[in-house]
Amino acid sequence: MIAAVEDTASSTTHRFMVLVRTGGADIDGRKLLGTQRAYGTVYTEFFIGGGTNRGNNVLALTANDDLNNDVADIAVIAGYTGITNSGFEGYQAIDVDANGADEFYYSKWTLDSKTKNDFYERGKWLQREGTAETLYGLNGDLFRGITHSVVITPGTGTWVEPESLGWGTGPTAGTGQLLAVDDTDATATSILYLQLLTGVAPNANLITGNGGATGTAGTVTPQLISLPFIGASTGSAIIGAYGLGVIAAELGVSDSLTSLDGTPLNPPNNVIFSVTGLDITGGEEDYVLVGPESGGVLDLTFDTVVGPINGGTVTSITTTTAIPLDTPQPGSIRLLNDEGMYVKIPYTSYTGSVFTIPSYDFSGTGDNDSVANGNAWFPSYIDKQAASATENVTVVFQSTRSVVVRVRNGNTGTPAKNPIVPFEAVSSIGSAGGSQAASRVLDL
Repeated sequence: MIAAVEDTASSTTHRFMVLVRTGGADIDGRKLLGTQRAYGTVYTEFFIGGGTNRGNNVLALTANDDLNNDVADIAVIAGYTGITNSGFEGYQAIDVDANGADEFYYSKWTLDSKTKNDFYERGKWLQREGTAETLYGLNGDLFRGITHSVVITPGTGTWVEPESLGWGTGPTAGTGQLLAVDDTDATATSILYLQLLTGVAPNANLITGNGGATGTAGTVTPQLISLPFIGASTGSAIIGAYGLGVIAAELGVSDSLTSLDGTPLNPPNNVIFSVTGLDITGGEEDYVLVGPESGGVLDLTFDTVVGPINGGTVTSITTTTAIPLDTPQPGSIRLLNDEGMYVKIPYTSYTGSVFTIPSYDFSGTGDNDSVANGNAWFPSYIDKQAASATENVTVVFQSTRSVVVRVRNGNTGTPAKNPIVPFEAVSSIGSAGGSQAASRVLDL
């Protein structure tokens, strides 16, 4: 490679003469990729060459200021070590749209409670010119993200995420870095998600991984990359690049991610409802119950269950109708048992009309009595003895939900200290959440 001095009159910063053909064969298809990744600028890249191109070719790179780089001190961004994909390089399942079915990505970033723009800036820092950071086994300055997805017919061995790949000879040769695979068993049909490094994309080639796995390339689909690899920032939301994943709990309704099947997805509107004004001093803890409202009172007959429910180790409860998607998960329900008691039943998750619960004994009496078919249940959005002056619940907003808030003195001492007149109010959970202040009037 021979470099010439810059020519400011023609806005040319460098001139290079590059060997692109040797021994009668093209090197990397006579293609060159130029990148510009000076931190604080809008990152750009540009391909030249290939095909019949000869003579002078222009790398049209720019270095305009990036207005989303709003943290002046790069050392601050370097300190955002909690923004990480550590342990999640490879095929990842995330339910971004909270519909109960996972989508798949090649990463699962955690933001450490930082803003989406912090995440964007951290991504640029990892990818900047001169970086010493590593992404998927590559220096960050060389990392681009997924450039191709390749359907693989069954071969041998086990794919390792990430690992180097190679295929072909002569003009069909190429190398890449495996970023994710939907099935690490190379003896099964799978899809490799890779970054092309050198040469040409595979085309019916035998692909061999650094760990010894093999498979033959079938359908090859080029993928659109983003600069930086994170995607775009609006300043308050992230528009993720192809296949980029973020843990669902860090996402908001304005964010957008694109799964590996190419589907753009928006997270639900997670909103917070709060009950304030609670007393926990001196062990005088209030008990808080928030449940659905109907006719101005707590809706005890919100829905029914499929029964009977009995036995000593029950691990699921099936409801008559589908569980509303604004039901928190995990959480708890109140279930009417055969003794006429609405007992609190915690659950770890739900899908469709089935709650998954920790093993519960329905073979006894009292709280452990059986439940007949058609007995009532209702979701208890908050159902606990207060541990702080404010108790919160996060729900997925679907439509405005009218709720009843009850607060009673929860002190368990004998005698109970400072009992209060039971507080009850109708409130609502809307698109921005909501809150209800409890009034604590002493019961004299």
